[in-house]
Amino acid sequence: MVKKPIITSIISLCLFIFASAADARVFRFGQAEVMFRGSVFETYDDNITYVKDNKISDYITKPSVGGRLTYDGKTTTASIDGNYYHEFYADNSGFNNNSGELTAEVNSELSKYDRFTFRDKYTKTYEPRSFEDQFGFIGGRYSSDRNRIDVGYARDVSQHFGFSARYSNEYNSYSRDDIAKSFLNSGGVEGAYIISSDFSLFTAYDYTRRDFDDGPHATVNTWSGGFRKYLTKQLYVDASTGVDFIGAYGGGTDYTKPFGLISLTDDIDDRTVLNFLFSKRYSTISYSQDIFDQWQVSGTLNRELTPKLAGTISAFYGKGKYIGTGEEDDFLGSSAGLEYEINDKWKARAAYSYSKQDSNSIFSEYRKNTVTLGIMAEF
Repeated sequence: MVKKPIITSIISLCLFIFASAADARVFRFGQAEVMFRGSVFETYDDNITYVKDNKISDYITKPSVGGRLTYDGKTTTASIDGNYYHEFYADNSGFNNNSGELTAEVNSELSKYDRFTFRDKYTKTYEPRSFEDQFGFIGGRYSSDRNRIDVGYARDVSQHFGFSARYSNEYNSYSRDDIAKSFLNSGGVEGAYIISSDFSLFTAYDYTRRDFDDGPHATVNTWSGGFRKYLTKQLYVDASTGVDFIGAYGGGTDYTKPFGLISLTDDIDDRTVLNFLFSKRYSTISYSQDIFDQWQVSGTLNRELTPKLAGTISAFYGKGKYIGTGEEDDFLGSSAGLEYEINDKWKARAAYSYSKQDSNSIFSEYRKNTVTLGIMAEF
């Protein structure tokens, strides 16, 4: 425990020296610009292995470095954004690890009416990074690698009607021997019609196939439709519904299931944003050859308390059942955070998070509290 504050102090000092000379490290090459960032966070986690009994707590130091390269052309914008993390565990050094993410994006106007988008995101993590990822999570601590590519094309056929096509490819790999690699391919087409400045409709068809390494596959044919409606200038609702035709793994039971999603976004004022989401669906998952029948509801409130201080509160609840195994999971998560802008380069952050999952499988039950303090520099 004596080494812990020493490590944190050294990392913070290096970050301060680096950020103090920031002007020398902002590079511009014509329409391209490079930006650097760094941070160091200290976290107390009372359940680092996501288990119900015999929980292990620890203090974790997490320094990171990252950067962003952007290009802003006349008809095309592009960016590459990445972060590298290292985690030092005070009492359980065997859990020390490296992780990170790298994202490349391209947005191009091919003509006055045609647009092209490309996005490739790779992540390596040792635990879920959101409540959505924690929902249904198999307990324990293990790493995961994910790479997802999204490609899209859109065309404005007329002033009111638009057409788009999309394709996605996703790869998932886990360090646990009992979880096979999985691959997802998905493609779809969509038509949208703008009825008025505050109301638009869409209809879409998507085909998805999920494969597991040396295993069977599942397919999903989806027909959907929905709308966006502005209730006021700041408040709008998005809703969609449809039917999934699911061909299950290995010739198992096929399903024809309706689904629904509704979200509400309210820019209450120039300092406050509220988001609400509800969804209900049968879906395939990346870590098991099973179908997950689930519904979830979540909400987030972002508020600028002062010109330098911002706060965020979020909550999530989900309930689901794995059709093949019969496992039922009940998940609740909540978090709160504050971020203070020290100056134009430095920010400080404090956050608390609580999550719990009840299940009829002891391997998926856990309770977890984390408290995080840290500083960030961007230049």
